[in-house]
Amino acid sequence: MKQIAAIYPFCAEILPVIKLFENLQKEYSLKYIISPKGFGYVEQDAAYACNHPQIGIKVLDEIPFDKDDWSTLLLFEPIMKKGDFFFNEVLHKAIFYGKQVVVFASAEQELLKEIERMECEVRDKIEIRTIRERNLTEYDEKIYIPSIPVILVGGLLEQADCFEVFLKMAEKLRNEGWNAAVFSKHPLGMAFGFYGLDHIWENSVFREEEKIRQINLYINDIVKCTCANIILLEAPDALMKYNAFIPNGYGIRTYMLCQAVTPDYLICCIPFEATDKNFMKAIGQDFLYRFGCEINAVHVANVLLDSADTMRRKQIKILRTNMEFVHQKMKQQINEGSIPIFNVVEDGIDALYDVLINRL
Repeated sequence: MKQIAAIYPFCAEILPVIKLFENLQKEYSLKYIISPKGFGYVEQDAAYACNHPQIGIKVLDEIPFDKDDWSTLLLFEPIMKKGDFFFNEVLHKAIFYGKQVVVFASAEQELLKEIERMECEVRDKIEIRTIRERNLTEYDEKIYIPSIPVILVGGLLEQADCFEVFLKMAEKLRNEGWNAAVFSKHPLGMAFGFYGLDHIWENSVFREEEKIRQINLYINDIVKCTCANIILLEAPDALMKYNAFIPNGYGIRTYMLCQAVTPDYLICCIPFEATDKNFMKAIGQDFLYRFGCEINAVHVANVLLDSADTMRRKQIKILRTNMEFVHQKMKQQINEGSIPIFNVVEDGIDALYDVLINRL
């Protein structure tokens, strides 16, 4: 029987998790989603966070600890931090009211450090799920090229629905009978049986070249042990820098990942304003040079860069536009370029999946 669960904190980055939660795992049934006060989502449909079509799930701003219609609190620390989450207070209240607490986190996240500082009688009642290291000593120094297809999902901006496209592709691969080895950067990916690479990325002992080797060995080890017949990778950062003032991570980790395991197929998530055929052709050539793979398909996101706020804050700030702008842009571009473009949020993953499968 599934455990009835609540997820905290809800924010825009986990909207795809809420949409696909029941489809991607069988352990929990989702009852409540809660955002901290001040996020602006209270009593709104969850899809309001990204201006997507409604999904019929409302957001609360208080965790209903006193209700008996749920048993398990699922906690995680957002990647794109915004505001205060009061994890210490939340954890103590959950345990006081007899709720089971399951924490999804990477080893370096502040949430785990917060738990380590708590008293033992509280800490012992918290289940922590994190990526476990594997013994790779049996391997030699050789970099192993996977003998199965590798799909990479990434974007010019991390906020351009990359996680939604990634999760929908993972679901589609499962439904079509693939035995996929799925590697996500998000801690909640562990709820779906995905693997992660944070234990390598955050290792302060490894030099960059050793991290590349360890990623290669780790992914190949997972493939070998699970008998996977396809690999699905979530890009660990944006695919390229925005400009000289806001580097946007430079795409360094994605470059390193592609040095470790070269993708065969790249799904690129792009803000609707950037879907110009000449621009997509140019960045496709750049990606072929840097990542070893051209763009095979594009998802068009309802994302608009807030240029003034971005330059003022020296970090990427976006606006979520009405989906009608996406429709208009797609109509303009759909017959103008050789790269197939899709709106996965509204139309689903099937058509994009068919394009990739026909290339296998």
